[in-house]
Amino acid sequence: MNATEQIKALKMRPGARPGQIILGIDLSEVEHPSQVLSLVEHLGYDPQLRYLELNIGLHILAVLKDEQHDPMVMIDDDYLMDEWEALTGQITPSTAVRLWRGLPKEQARVEQ
Repeated sequence: MNATEQIKALKMRPGARPGQIILGIDLSEVEHPSQVLSLVEHLGYDPQLRYLELNIGLHILAVLKDEQHDPMVMIDDDYLMDEWEALTGQITPSTAVRLWRGLPKEQARVEQ
């Protein structure tokens, strides 16, 4: 894989697909990204670095969890909230901690 392919493999889109849940930290918003990475590793996470190209600029995300659930079922509102709250209490600014939940796909209506 050449360098261009490697970089493209790290790109992600903002938000989550149906059934997907992503817990991450926008390292572009924190003052000391390396310290934040050390903290989350100490907490037991294995952060995966990804990037987003937005109209406001390039953002580097440390993805802590990226899970795919049934895209037809709503993910429980409390799922991962404890982890999100714990991270927002330790990372400044707390708005750098992201929890994206993909809404379920609309079920196709069967015509009779």
